[in-house]
Amino acid sequence: MVVMYIGTLKKCSICKEHLPHISFYKNRCNADGYEYFCKVCNSLKTKRYQQANRLSVIAIARKWREGNPQLVHRATRGWQERNKKIHLERLRARVMANYHYPLARICSIDDCNEVGERHHPNYSKPKEIEWLCLKHHREFHRQPIVV
Repeated sequence: MVVMYIGTLKKCSICKEHLPHISFYKNRCNADGYEYFCKVCNSLKTKRYQQANRLSVIAIARKWREGNPQLVHRATRGWQERNKKIHLERLRARVMANYHYPLARICSIDDCNEVGERHHPNYSKPKEIEWLCLKHHREFHRQPIVV
């Protein structure tokens, strides 16, 4: 298959591939008006930085959210509108769990005696919950979802 590009190609400084300008983010500070590395390499570079500087990235994001509550609210409402079915299913599960299990229990992970919070492994089964302490709950949600 032959791919034709209109215009010139630009070389990514990371992967060294020659790509069309649409493969690069714009940057007015550079002479040609584009970044030095392609969008794919930029994404990988950003992910590596965020993993290496996780606590700093979290602190910056938290500070931004605290300083921009209206934007956070608007984004949250927008997600809820676009994902109405998922949002309502999760809301229903939380309400049912609060009703059926009003008191906290101990974390269900072995050798952990911390007070747990409700975790729904499957929101379509709202009465089936696990009790996880804050530490284990956060660890659980950091795991990649395997389909």
